[in-house]
Amino acid sequence: MFRLTLLLIFIFSFAPQESLAFYTLDTFDLAGAHSAPVSFASDGNGGFFGTTESDDYFTQTPVANNLNLKLHKFVIGDAFFYISAQGAFKAPSDLVALSITLSAT
Repeated sequence: MFRLTLLLIFIFSFAPQESLAFYTLDTFDLAGAHSAPVSFASDGNGGFFGTTESDDYFTQTPVANNLNLKLHKFVIGDAFFYISAQGAFKAPSDLVALSITLSAT
């Protein structure tokens, strides 16, 4: 869990830039600069939520599975990606993300 928190902080650690009008799967770039969070809190269920300097709401929630895999889904606007111990990656669905995570372990 500590690694996942550090990864989230790393993703937002880039210098602020002008906000995208709206995050979409087409406009979101994992390697790009993003607005820093101005609020960040635990949801009490293993996930996090908050808002960025550009007033975008984000969530990071655990992906439920029976495989004991630690996988979180990060959502901001219409964009989403996944975070595992191996790093951040894009996948079209939770099932594909679980498959990718399982194959990497």
